[in-house]
Amino acid sequence: MNEILATIRQRFVKGLREAPYEFFAPIIVASQGIRLGLRIITRQLDTAMIDAREKAYRSKKHKE
Repeated sequence: MNEILATIRQRFVKGLREAPYEFFAPIIVASQGIRLGLRIITRQLDTAMIDAREKAYRSKKHKE
């Protein structure tokens, strides 16, 4: 098992030295995608909260 992990580590380090962009490009793209997704979710939650406040305000006005 230790030999397998040592081989994997050696290959990873070798790949990182020879082609660092191939290792970091997917991480950069994934982080940008996650950021975009969080922005969309935040916007939807914001509009949902605004709608809920408006409905609560309207129903409170009707009760009076």
